[in-house]
Amino acid sequence: MNPRQTTPRRAGLPPPAEVTVAHLGSEADGIAAHPDSGAALFLPFTLPGERVRATATHKRGEGWGGSAEILGASAERVTAPCPHFTTCGGCTLQHWVDDAYAAWKSGLLAAALARAGFGDATLAPLVRTVPGSRRRMDLAIRRIPGGVTMGLHAPRSTEVIDIG
Repeated sequence: MNPRQTTPRRAGLPPPAEVTVAHLGSEADGIAAHPDSGAALFLPFTLPGERVRATATHKRGEGWGGSAEILGASAERVTAPCPHFTTCGGCTLQHWVDDAYAAWKSGLLAAALARAGFGDATLAPLVRTVPGSRRRMDLAIRRIPGGVTMGLHAPRSTEVIDIG
């Protein structure tokens, strides 16, 4: 192990690095470039402009998925209203101010329409629901020893997070 390295790395993973999140991808992960290779780092629960210590944990496309410790938070970061934020797989951008979120979401739609040949389409304003309410929910139920658990799926997982 490298003496400067505080934790062992899996073979092939790039070393942890301090990076700045450039933008959000279509799956709401912050995207930054690893300073050693330039490969994309996909970092959940980060926001554009944030300075983070990124740790790659797995290969993801041509880049790396991972986790991030926030070193310098965005001015657009807010406290997420849901107590299940980050443990359940829904509502991945509750920590972003509403105007910035709405602009990002509308931008995704505009880009998709442009790719489909409708670049001049006029978009209606995004309709938002208030915190603590939902338009839809995909409840998961799983048998466990002694009963069942009901809740929501963990991010990118089949694990059921009990929401009480």
